[in-house]
Amino acid sequence: MVGVQLWLFVWAPAHGKALDASLGFLLLPITLVLGGRLVFKSRCPWCSGSASWWPRWRWR
Repeated sequence: MVGVQLWLFVWAPAHGKALDASLGFLLLPITLVLGGRLVFKSRCPWCSGSASWWPRWRWR
């Protein structure tokens, strides 16, 4: 799968499809993570602590 993606990313700009390839290159990992979450009903280990940096206090 990585080889096909790499080949497509090299081939696309040479054939005038650079924008399509770049959007696909961006959206493929996001789609795979969301699909894995839905199919396997699992959580991302690096997503669970993503909000821990947010302050616990509120603006008054």
